[in-house]
Amino acid sequence: MISGGRCRHAPKSSSATAYRKVFVSRVHQLLHLATFRVSLQAFKRYQETAITGEIVRVMDEIIDDPGSPRWVRHFSVHDDPPVNVKGRLGRSRKRLDIRVVSAQRLPRSRFSFEAKRLGKDHPVADYLGAEGLGCFLSGDYAREEVDAGMLGYVQTESVDVWAQRVGDGIHAAASLQLIAGDRWKHRPLKGGPTHTFHTRHDRPAVGKRLDVYHTLLACC
Repeated sequence: MISGGRCRHAPKSSSATAYRKVFVSRVHQLLHLATFRVSLQAFKRYQETAITGEIVRVMDEIIDDPGSPRWVRHFSVHDDPPVNVKGRLGRSRKRLDIRVVSAQRLPRSRFSFEAKRLGKDHPVADYLGAEGLGCFLSGDYAREEVDAGMLGYVQTESVDVWAQRVGDGIHAAASLQLIAGDRWKHRPLKGGPTHTFHTRHDRPAVGKRLDVYHTLLACC
């Protein structure tokens, strides 16, 4: 599990799955700690890159804080990192919004976030589209992972209103390959943000399914 101590090689058994679950939970705990140190309500009119930059800055401060939980010392957080894939070099590479990395075990564990604003002129279609959730489902992002995160910066109305809209949008779009029988559901992770939801999708282009954790943050 993620704790203090030396960097170890990743287990080669089913315990690797258990480790991954703890890692994903820790990523969301780190995100939640950051939201306590920033005034999200002040971001009502901010651009997505400005909000993301502030969240990453504070996550980095938490990692450097001697008073933070010991497990954060293994983590690093990256703002707008390029995605290195075959066929894309230099400036042609796509760029994630946030990548969180843990070096406690080798190979390192990585978790990717894509962020979108939700509000006037920023509809659910943008959140779910080719530059949002679609980047994960196409395999452009998190191709080697089995899970990923979406961040929705709610800048009008309420989180509950937008949660309903996003969930309805996912269920209505066959192109998003929601697993048969699966549903948009409220699923906050231990110690993580309150408004986290979960969906599971097929990814024919990748050949593996993807668990997506959707976290909606009230920026209004």
